[in-house]
Amino acid sequence: MLRIIIVTICGFLVTAPTFAQPITAEHAEQYRVIQTPNGIERLLLGNVHIRIGALEIFADSVREQPARALIILQGNVRIYRDSLHIAAPILYYNRKMQTMDAPNGVTIVDSSVRVTAQSGIYFRSDDHIQLSGSVHIATDSLLLLAEVVHYWRRSQKFRAIGNVQLLRQPDRFLIADSVSGNLATECYTASGNVRTWSFPSSSADTTFLQATSLYLCADTLRAKESVVVVTDQFRCRTGTLFQIDSTLLLFPETRIWLDSTVLQADSVVYRQRNDSTDQLTAWRNASVLLPTSAQFPDRWHLLKSEYLRITTLKDAPAKILAHTDAYSRYFLFDELQQPAGVVEHKTDTIAIAFQHKKPIIVAHLHKAYGQFLPESLIDTHPQLLQSASPLRSMPSRPSPASLLRQFLNQFQRAPFHVAQHP
Repeated sequence: MLRIIIVTICGFLVTAPTFAQPITAEHAEQYRVIQTPNGIERLLLGNVHIRIGALEIFADSVREQPARALIILQGNVRIYRDSLHIAAPILYYNRKMQTMDAPNGVTIVDSSVRVTAQSGIYFRSDDHIQLSGSVHIATDSLLLLAEVVHYWRRSQKFRAIGNVQLLRQPDRFLIADSVSGNLATECYTASGNVRTWSFPSSSADTTFLQATSLYLCADTLRAKESVVVVTDQFRCRTGTLFQIDSTLLLFPETRIWLDSTVLQADSVVYRQRNDSTDQLTAWRNASVLLPTSAQFPDRWHLLKSEYLRITTLKDAPAKILAHTDAYSRYFLFDELQQPAGVVEHKTDTIAIAFQHKKPIIVAHLHKAYGQFLPESLIDTHPQLLQSASPLRSMPSRPSPASLLRQFLNQFQRAPFHVAQHP
């Protein structure tokens, strides 16, 4: 047996001279030379161990086809190069194209990055790995699942396509049609039917966000097109959202629901100041609708202005201040809580204070003009009543629990293990 191994090593050293790096056989139980229509092929069988430059390769069998510049590795294939470890049942190494193709499943461990997929191609020229079919990627802080992933080792950039699910541990779960980003910086751009949940460990509040596209990096978030946000504090529909730390900028055509109060404006800044008190500043076509009574769902107090500031306390309005061309509509009720007409005011500034979620003080300051309309005349002014409830289009918050549970179960079954270098 010792003589066969020696012959194998010596015989397999000689390869086509067009490649700078020769194949060095360290061990094999059998060595054969086969004549085929395409030329001579060399075959190593049984616990094969070879080297090609910096690559160290182990397999049950190795077939070299010099005419095609191809090496076929079969059976318990393991490849090691520095921190990169690759395992596959079969792998085709094209020495001319510098590609490694694993069509029947592949597992890759690259420092802290662990990958499994149904197939993969490694392009050595630019350290680019293309993965297809139930791709799982795991790092110390991220789990990613997709149908197709392109990963560039040098920059740690990636692009994931097809039913992408991403968990940025410990506080964000994201689903989208595609996601691109950088594993080193943990900055991501998601596109197509984006849905994301954040659940910070310091709070029981789960924030749901839906958009057409989203950019996420550290404490900065940007969402565009058909944006929906639902938290324990508020619900929102808008065109674009920018978030830096605890401040949100929303525009245009923004609608926010605070409990049963509805705010509409072209632009809104939402400052989450502490656990119980927030502040919203709205401008351009700003208005607030306040409910009057559950018995009369078409009657809503209205406040309009070019500039509005709302201070909330425990998720409900505590103060509202309206500046510049302010208008208020306030429905009246008698002692039996029956409708008793409506009062309208136009002024420069209007201030409203709340108690038990109901407006109790309405102050009209500077150049106030008002009129009272009795109940008998309200039917002749249908514009005063709401034809549809402003709460009807309020978005809901889907639970991520079942989706997240299925996602984590898939990673528990993922075969991330690659045998350590012998």
